[in-house]
Amino acid sequence: MSKEASKSQEKTMSRIYRGKEIFKPLNTGRIDERVSCVREFVANIFFYTKNGVTIMIDAGYNYDRLEEKLRWLWLKIITGHTGWTDDLDFAFAHRERVCNAWLRQKPHDPQAPYDAYDESDDTEERARSVYLKKQKGVKA
Repeated sequence: MSKEASKSQEKTMSRIYRGKEIFKPLNTGRIDERVSCVREFVANIFFYTKNGVTIMIDAGYNYDRLEEKLRWLWLKIITGHTGWTDDLDFAFAHRERVCNAWLRQKPHDPQAPYDAYDESDDTEERARSVYLKKQKGVKA
């Protein structure tokens, strides 16, 4: 996407999705000793490092057998819509539902930012010192 398109999307999507709890990006920071994340507005890019090698991961897709296969491996699930969790029931609870930009999401998630395009608390100091919290399910 071009810089111009990105700027346009930032302004438009911020207005449309503000208060709807659709995007729940993690701030830039560390999840554990090997996994870290960088936030760019509503998107996250994740990095996994082991033995001096780092790979970049873009997560958040919905494949037919994804839940089944993740249960085989017992992995942490990290997306820009749910944050990170190791609770697979939470991660896949609403995968059949479509996010509607014109309505507030149900169930309400108090952890969701009001404006996912507001990065005022995404600072270098926090990125270096704060571990990102595991997300938990919300009651319907």
